[in-house]
Amino acid sequence: MITAIQMVNNFGQNINPIIAMIYGLSFVAGSIIEIECALRIHRFGKGDPQTKPGSIASSFLIGGALIAMPLVTGMGIASLFGTAQPNALVYSGPGATGGMSTAMVVIMHFIQLIGVGAMVKGMFVWHRIGRGTPRQGDTMSKAGWHLVGGALAANIAGTALMLGNSVGITLPF
Repeated sequence: MITAIQMVNNFGQNINPIIAMIYGLSFVAGSIIEIECALRIHRFGKGDPQTKPGSIASSFLIGGALIAMPLVTGMGIASLFGTAQPNALVYSGPGATGGMSTAMVVIMHFIQLIGVGAMVKGMFVWHRIGRGTPRQGDTMSKAGWHLVGGALAANIAGTALMLGNSVGITLPF
């Protein structure tokens, strides 16, 4: 019979491949955006009045950023924490004996997964705004907060330490 800790541990082993899959899908989406940009440049060259140079440029940059999403994630973390590598996910607080430390590391990895997804979503929101086809509620600030929040979540241990040090709390990792 499988225990809850084994189930959490099995889930934790799947998080890094899911993050790699998100990076792979962002590469594909960025490539599609780049091809779309090439077609829009062609239409612009033929005198299409609906195609704007700024829209093409922003889509080109966002497509490139999606292609290089692992690097963009590292740059976001480095901008906030000074290093592109997330802090080590080691929990040694209350209940760290047995399976609780495993569960805490898996929870922190899951938050990292959400952070990477938020950064990708922020790039797509910027792409829709730059293209002139935003959805209801899409704003530049929403895209920016997705990127900043995603970078904070991608380095959840560093974020927790930063917030803990800001208010004078000693954290168990």
